[in-house]
Amino acid sequence: MKRIPFLLVVLALLAGCAGTQLEPTPVATTEATTVPLPTTEATQAPAATASPLPPAESPLATATPPALDSPLPTPTPEEAAVDFAIVTVRDGDLWLKPLPGGEEVRLTDLGDVVEFPEFSPDGRLVLFRREGPAVTISTDPAGEVPTTTLWAVPVTGGEPHMVLDPLAALPSVPGTGGRAEDLYPSEPGSLAWLPDGRHLLLSSRYLTINGTVGNYDLWRLDVETGQLDALLPSGEGGRPVVSPDGAWVLLSTGTVISVARVDGSEPRALLKFERVPTYSEWEWVPEPEWNDDGSVRVAIALPWMVGEPVTYQLWRLEPASGQNEMLGEVQVSWLHAPLWSPDGTRLAFAAAGGGLALADSSGQDPRLVAEGDDVVPLAWSPEGTRLAFVQAGQYCVVDDQAGAEPVCLAPTFYSDARWLDEDTLIMVASIGEDQPGLVAAELPGGTTTELWSAPVLPLFHDVYLGR
Repeated sequence: MKRIPFLLVVLALLAGCAGTQLEPTPVATTEATTVPLPTTEATQAPAATASPLPPAESPLATATPPALDSPLPTPTPEEAAVDFAIVTVRDGDLWLKPLPGGEEVRLTDLGDVVEFPEFSPDGRLVLFRREGPAVTISTDPAGEVPTTTLWAVPVTGGEPHMVLDPLAALPSVPGTGGRAEDLYPSEPGSLAWLPDGRHLLLSSRYLTINGTVGNYDLWRLDVETGQLDALLPSGEGGRPVVSPDGAWVLLSTGTVISVARVDGSEPRALLKFERVPTYSEWEWVPEPEWNDDGSVRVAIALPWMVGEPVTYQLWRLEPASGQNEMLGEVQVSWLHAPLWSPDGTRLAFAAAGGGLALADSSGQDPRLVAEGDDVVPLAWSPEGTRLAFVQAGQYCVVDDQAGAEPVCLAPTFYSDARWLDEDTLIMVASIGEDQPGLVAAELPGGTTTELWSAPVLPLFHDVYLGR
């Protein structure tokens, strides 16, 4: 799961940034050239556009990793051990509750489970992190960081097993301060499952006193055996997004989107762009999505200044040919990324002048569907007929049709909303003072039902939707 509470604090601080009124902006051409990277000390944001890279004439050299060892067949939905469930961390252990009315059971008896449980795509396993040793990263001045180990347990119960010990398996990174021999330990960062439900790709990040920094490498992990294969070294990988057929992976950093086969072979750059200042320790990295036809859609932010709107360029990338196309631009409030519908034909974004806008895939013909300065899109329904969003601390939904009025459903706790189906939205909502719970809303009426209440805080959880 994402570290949502920290992100919400940042959003709350910056959501009030001034913006311009909603109106389409001129579309830039794709012949733009790369300019030097900006620094956060710049007095003004340079006018720049992302620039596509031509296809590589030959694949980059890379070590060939071991082949997948008898990969499991892709499970069918009816083979999943649970259909709809929530897993949480409580008192140092994992607890699983089948929904809507199943009995909550304790999955582990460890006492040191700390955070971020995650279901495998087939619902058979839960990945989780156990507390590891605190590692001294410098003696000048003294400083240490906590570490974790990665484990898995079947949702049907059984003995948990270690999947990855980062201190033993991942490289440490030389420090930038203190002494030259100081090293920062690494941990798993972004994870992406392969369709077999047994292997996943990951990019590591290293731990500092102030947070984490991406190594932008690529590894393959077998969650049954714990075998870890190095696919791409630091600086040549990125945050992974696996294609629907499981053959290719997109790799994103703060300055480039690349593509490679899932074994790390044939890596090549697709699009490079300027680093975007966030005026914090957080690094902005784009989140590309695969289209059904093998192309890629992605929104690229341009450098900006606090108090000004952010311009996002909307791109269609063609990994097969390298012929990329910039579709258009939208201006948004802060770094709230525009959100495409599942089929890529519609776009939602927090308009720079205030309110929530819906437009076509290139950002053209926008129309406001909700007003206010604190509106953020969250999730399209599976068929793209409805959009869930947050407005003034409330979960709301609007139908994607002219004249539709938003329906607000429940107060937020963490901004976490997921569609169970086209008419049912699942939300982590506030159900009392400092009391989060899982709530289902039935549309179009908006009737809500409490499915589960959290007995303790903080709430580290994941929800399995059976698809």
